[in-house]
Amino acid sequence: MKRPSHFPLRMARAGCGWSWVGVFFTALTIAGAAIASERMDFSTVGYGGGASAPPEVPGRFAVSPSGGDDTGAIQAALDAVGRLKPDEDGFRGAVVLRPGTYFIRGQLRIRDSGIVLRGQEATLVAVGRSRRTLIEVRGEEDARRGPPLAVTDERVPAGGRRLTLSGVEGLAVGGRVAVRRPSTRAWIAALAMDKFKGPPSRFTTFASRRLDWWPGSRDVEWERTVVAVDAATGVIELDAPLTTALERRFGGGTVSALAWPGRLSKIGIENLVCVSEFDPANPVDEEHAWMCISLDRVQDAWVRQVTARHFAGCAIWVGAETRAVTVQDCSSEQPISELGGWRRLGFYVGGQQVLVERCQAEGGWRDFVTGHCAAGPNVFHDCLSRGAARDSGSFESWASGTLYDNVRIGGAALVLGNLGEQIQGAGWAAANSLAWNCSATSGVRTESPPDAPNAAVTDPAIPSLYREQLAARLGAVGGPFDIGSAAPSDPADLPAAAKPAPAAPAPLRRLALVDGRFAVDRRIVFGGTLESAMWQGQLMPARAGAFEPSPTRWAPGREGPGLTENLPDLADRMRRCDTPFFDVSPGLWYDRRRDEHSATRRPDADVWAPFLESPWARSGVGRAWDGLSKYDLTKFNPWYWDRIRAMARACAERGEVLVYHFYENHNLQEKAPHWVDFPWCEVNCLQATGIPTPAPSDGEMIYNVHVAEQFYDVSKPLLRELHRRHIWHGLDILADAPNVVVTLGDEFAGPLDFQRFFIDTVAQWEDARHRRIHLALETSKAVTDAVLQDPGRSGRVDVIDLRYWQYLPNGTLFAPDGGGRRAFRQIRAEAFGTNGDNAPPPGTPELVYRQVREYRDRYPAKALICGDAGQGPIPILMAGGSAVTTDYSREAPPGRDDRALIGFVCGLLSRELLSMNPNDQLVAGNAWCLANPAQNRLLIYSPAGSEIRPTGPGISGRYFATWFNPRSGQISRPAPVQGETLVKPSTGPWLVFLARQ
Repeated sequence: MKRPSHFPLRMARAGCGWSWVGVFFTALTIAGAAIASERMDFSTVGYGGGASAPPEVPGRFAVSPSGGDDTGAIQAALDAVGRLKPDEDGFRGAVVLRPGTYFIRGQLRIRDSGIVLRGQEATLVAVGRSRRTLIEVRGEEDARRGPPLAVTDERVPAGGRRLTLSGVEGLAVGGRVAVRRPSTRAWIAALAMDKFKGPPSRFTTFASRRLDWWPGSRDVEWERTVVAVDAATGVIELDAPLTTALERRFGGGTVSALAWPGRLSKIGIENLVCVSEFDPANPVDEEHAWMCISLDRVQDAWVRQVTARHFAGCAIWVGAETRAVTVQDCSSEQPISELGGWRRLGFYVGGQQVLVERCQAEGGWRDFVTGHCAAGPNVFHDCLSRGAARDSGSFESWASGTLYDNVRIGGAALVLGNLGEQIQGAGWAAANSLAWNCSATSGVRTESPPDAPNAAVTDPAIPSLYREQLAARLGAVGGPFDIGSAAPSDPADLPAAAKPAPAAPAPLRRLALVDGRFAVDRRIVFGGTLESAMWQGQLMPARAGAFEPSPTRWAPGREGPGLTENLPDLADRMRRCDTPFFDVSPGLWYDRRRDEHSATRRPDADVWAPFLESPWARSGVGRAWDGLSKYDLTKFNPWYWDRIRAMARACAERGEVLVYHFYENHNLQEKAPHWVDFPWCEVNCLQATGIPTPAPSDGEMIYNVHVAEQFYDVSKPLLRELHRRHIWHGLDILADAPNVVVTLGDEFAGPLDFQRFFIDTVAQWEDARHRRIHLALETSKAVTDAVLQDPGRSGRVDVIDLRYWQYLPNGTLFAPDGGGRRAFRQIRAEAFGTNGDNAPPPGTPELVYRQVREYRDRYPAKALICGDAGQGPIPILMAGGSAVTTDYSREAPPGRDDRALIGFVCGLLSRELLSMNPNDQLVAGNAWCLANPAQNRLLIYSPAGSEIRPTGPGISGRYFATWFNPRSGQISRPAPVQGETLVKPSTGPWLVFLARQ
């Protein structure tokens, strides 16, 4: 046996920054490697935990190719088998695809346990431009964990199976448990993963947000079966080893009983050739299927003899909540995508007890990889990579217990160690892992974090450690397991009655403006506003949901809040959070590397996900500032616009409003990093826009004073035509959405001339398409007033957004106008300082009311959106405003229950308010009133005092009064009142709704 090979990684990028801090190398001796291999049993991987081969599942239904779209027929067969009763082994049967070519325009989903999809010389072709997974197996996210029981051992070593607990209540032999190891601040500090730094700069590089490991962000959770319980001592034994030590000094660990009713099991996919259609004119086209097969929330499954050809992202994706899977004799061939980060991953393992065996990949970026905190053990056995552009190995953070056994990497390296800042601060990517009899063109490199050794071992006496351990555990009778061929069967054709009719799409609810109010189905739409993310994001589950959502954020292989959003779920969250308005604009930059705010050109295309996609399409030609190909401004990103269309539809189905901003003005102002990756920057696109890339100055952020002026200059024919194309394309995408409001851009984009150009372009589209779309002004007060004083253009405006000016507490008006050249944030910072969000000081309810009333009185038919200046929605509501820019999905301010107010308005008053207007003549004192005198309806707000005195003709008499307390959210039952004075329930603020009996 030779000594383990050990090659340090590049010093400039490894560790925690630009100096070598806290990096530990552990060059294992052969004895140490042998001890590690003895203590860590890798043989419990694969289907059934490595204890048995998958059975030969008979076919139940067969499908033949039609020559057209076969998505529906195959899906119907999968669903029909899913309705069959499982046999004693848990299998329902197989869907057999007869020989031929099947065209799949949609996606195939295995929704039930016990199903096998088997081909007989069958080829599936993913047609169309949609980025999706061709075959998706995904269970429900309904895992239930019992109370956590503390591990009391001082240390449970990696490879250990015996744990002493504080108690064994609820645990039994044969029961499933979740063993959790926390990622504490002390452990992160011991690894020096809290000391990342960026290039020297006098500007912050946001290392603590982008790179430093956060406590709780690298927790490891193993799923195991209990094989022994000693109630007297509190000791339990597990069926498979832990792959990272549990240490009391680093928080120890916990064990919880685990139930997962919605997780799928007993799934097989076999004997298929899967091909993704792509644009042959673009050799790096990405507007086609990304994943061939993905499995998540799945256990006891297999994929065998599947060829994946031309997919952009991954051949086989095994997600983080998946265990006991075998991937055998599969290949990833001729991937088609940009040659960059998060593409061409070949075989990705994010779960545990996964075996990837005798698989091959070619032309990949990273071909055989384990993902973020993959719990292990996981094994890649007898695999081959040809022409790899980047290294295989663990490539996110802290994948532990991975065995690379007889893996050969052609064109790159096999790396188990510290990746430093790569992959957004992956840092220590591998722990307690082995490369056994492996080879790579650029070497097999290992380095070890403290007390979690990685090693490379060459041992001709043991050709395969995995096979050796498996045979030792199971004996000669069990032996190594290969998946055999299926039992002969003659499945029947799927009966016509088993093919359900396509489900009718949900009806869309149309937005209308009724006397300056937003309404759907003759009910008011009132509430807060959710804003889409402009930048930032994380892939790790513990952090992803901390960031604002974006319908155009793309996280390959991952779905959920902060990742690739599930749009119906996002729309449901809006409704639950009383934020029926969603402001969507393009992201600041595509690549998360730019979050450190340097302006330097990227040396490679190893871009970081999640990505904020652009409205414009990549060309496949040249090299942009971020390392990927240049944009073509005459073509548009299908995925981006399909997502915008889908989000509009999801909102329309629920009666919500999508506000779409065509431009993100932040790209054009303040600092160079905001501009250098923007598609219109001349270095990033095929067109000669004449708008240059600012030269970086020692990697620092430098100011761009004139880019906005050049960008908005429509006197130049090329720029004018490019803007027109962009606006028309977006309007065409949204033409059938009945609930959309469009604006020029976020952050009062553009000077007055460009606002006029935008309105005229929308008008030309409306006249040409014979459509009408709701148009909003969201700009400075000066530009707003100038447009509204123009009779021709004012008539095209439906909505006025007042968020960019405000009355200050002293009564003066803060109404900056950047003229399209300066950002609102810059002007606020100059006026109010640079702390926090540079916001003006809180106003007063009276001044917010005044701001809205000024425009309500002048433009009563236009809807008004306004910021609340910290005063809540009541002043805006009572002045006749239509929406509030506040995000009510966040923590409520003390002393007010704004969401209860919105519920009161949209519940009890949902129809009444559509015909009620501000009326100062119907109430005395400092109260505010909305009224419909013709129908004897009043809504009165009294901020203080013991009584309310309605005045005016027709107000006296018998009414029913419903009281609402804006502090507590309390609503009274309607009660009769009579007389000219209403006695309030208390002297604090109250709303009362009066309706004539």
